[in-house]
Amino acid sequence: MKLLHSIALALAACAGPAFAQVPAGYPADYAKVVDAARKEGKVVVYSVLGNKAAAPLVADFKALYPDIKVEYDGDGGSNEVAGRFLDEVKRGQPSADVMWSSAMDLQMMLVRDGHAASYASPERDHLPAWSRWRDQAWGTTFEPVVFVYNKNLVAENEVPHDRAELAKLLTERVDKFAGKVAMFDIAKSGVGYLFAQQDDTQYPRLPELLRSLGHARVQESGGTGEMLAKVNSGEYLLGYNIMGAYALVRGREELPSLGVVLPRDYTLVLSRVMFTSATRSSCSPCAMTWMPDTRRPSSRITWARRRARSPSTRRLRARSIRSSSASSSRTGRPRCWPPRAERRSHNTGDVT
Repeated sequence: MKLLHSIALALAACAGPAFAQVPAGYPADYAKVVDAARKEGKVVVYSVLGNKAAAPLVADFKALYPDIKVEYDGDGGSNEVAGRFLDEVKRGQPSADVMWSSAMDLQMMLVRDGHAASYASPERDHLPAWSRWRDQAWGTTFEPVVFVYNKNLVAENEVPHDRAELAKLLTERVDKFAGKVAMFDIAKSGVGYLFAQQDDTQYPRLPELLRSLGHARVQESGGTGEMLAKVNSGEYLLGYNIMGAYALVRGREELPSLGVVLPRDYTLVLSRVMFTSATRSSCSPCAMTWMPDTRRPSSRITWARRRARSPSTRRLRARSIRSSSASSSRTGRPRCWPPRAERRSHNTGDVT
């Protein structure tokens, strides 16, 4: 039996393009890409999505391409991942075939500076226009940025639904919330810095909000998981500018005390940007096979859509793409919804 298994593996390794496995719906000549990827043998992915969370994606890829090894590293933060990639490229060392990060501005900076290869993916016509940039950068998710709170310890009439309410609450109830509010440490978190920059652009009363956060001795953190766990446990009572995909899913599945608010003044929307490295003379075939596939149930794209599925985020999705697609596809910034002129009249409510 072992001999037959070895022979089968050997035959698979030696198979030509005619035997390459092509995803359903892809053009027949994609078999050449798959065959070249199998000969290359390995795809290296640098990401900020943790290894545990990405395990279903890696398993799905291996099921489709069993002859391609996946070296997936999702243990670093966004600043760390970008810095590592640049350092390795500068030193001429082997580095990532695929870069995938929630720090959209850092990703687009790398693309702008020539670190992304062009790749005309067969998926391009199945993706919204805002999610791709010159066949080099691909937005793979649509994730709201939210407030979170402890449902058992924060009264219903205390839950802030916008930034003005949050500032007022922290100013008037500092006795309760001092040291109990969390947000990203923007010196350590690239995505936290991005959210702060967007607040500076979108919110004219930001100085007032920052004063209230400082007055409440806001606790700074480098990771979403830590903040969600501490809000759920009651160590923190509120979290500001939190990645909503994690909050919504973990709140349903494992953090029963976690409440989530989509702020009604405006809700930033994040898309994790993916690109293939241009460190080689051409795009790595293995990197091509890793790129987004909208058709497989557990693919990068469809997985990301499920992460934030709820009635509120479905409404957010439709409105945001229409209102901001032109600018976001050029700049790589998160989209903001609703537009300034419409914010006063719209109320998204909260999702728990």
